[in-house]
Amino acid sequence: MAPLIHEREQGNRWLSWEQWFGQHEVSYQATDNTYYYDNYALTLQAAMDGRGVALAWLHLAEAPLVSGQLVELEGLKVATDSGYYLAYRHGHPKADRIVAWFKQMAKEQEHDIPATLARRS
Repeated sequence: MAPLIHEREQGNRWLSWEQWFGQHEVSYQATDNTYYYDNYALTLQAAMDGRGVALAWLHLAEAPLVSGQLVELEGLKVATDSGYYLAYRHGHPKADRIVAWFKQMAKEQEHDIPATLARRS
């Protein structure tokens, strides 16, 4: 089995391997064959370096996917209740333009759900 790459700063926002396995109805057992990183950029870099398999949001991993540095493991996506929120100062002169842009981006990313990524062989 390929090593699993974990994001140490999980909190409520990030999908853990335990949650991912649970959504696939597989019990998760931690092994010694894992890596832990303190932030998302290091987690993705470890996957790009071939250290193992990482969980990622497709829109955040788009560049390495397009370049071929990473490959999505098809059929292994899961949906979560996590999300990002837009906060802005009411009455800001550019607020309407920013909100319109954000809504358009959100619509385009509507089906973007976490993917399981590995280094392209």
